Amino acid sequence: FPSHDSYGGIIVSGSATSPTTSGSNCDYLTITNNTVSGGYYGVTLMGNVLPTTMQSLVFSNNVVKNFYVYGVYGGGFTNAMLSNNDIHRKDRTAVSTFYGIYLLNYNEGLNVIGNKIHDPATAAPTSSFTLYGCYLSSSTAPTTNPNTYANNILYNLTGEGAQYLFYNSASGNTRYYHNTVSSQSSLTIVTGK
Repeated sequence: FPSHDSYGGIIVSGSATSPTTSGSNCDYLTITNNTVSGGYYGVTLMGNVLPTTMQSLVFSNNVVKNFYVYGVYGGGFTNAMLSNNDIHRKDRTAVSTFYGIYLLNYNEGLNVIGNKIHDPATAAPTSSFTLYGCYLSSSTAPTTNPNTYANNILYNLTGEGAQYLFYNSASGNTRYYHNTVSSQSSLTIVTGK
């Protein structure tokens, strides 16, 4: 299981040498029914920066497992759908900070729906690390095209350390509906900035 920060299973990037460079110019991209195991990033999906974001990305029905830090890392989307994905580190013994779905840098009409995020440290239950289940940053959407997190489930969240199950930073007009969380950590922090 590589932990170097340039490893990833599926990389959508604006650079051939960095997995997290904006500007991929990949509108109408569909990624479905894949299994990705390992990497520092399981998957990166780097859209474009304003004024032309990545249009209508579909990332659905994938299994992203045993990554080192980031399950899904991306941003710069308009009308993206990230749905019904299974994201976990169930078998990874060397763990660090856990980001299930990490999205940044302007998103609007984002739909994060029906994902399962679980088991960040099942093989290393006494490890100490910070957990971010769904992280959204710098993504204030217009009121006419809000971002939505709905029907996601976060469970079996073992390990020691702070847990931010739904973390929102500078991302107004984002709606959270019918999500389920179950944390097994003795220290849990749920934020809704």
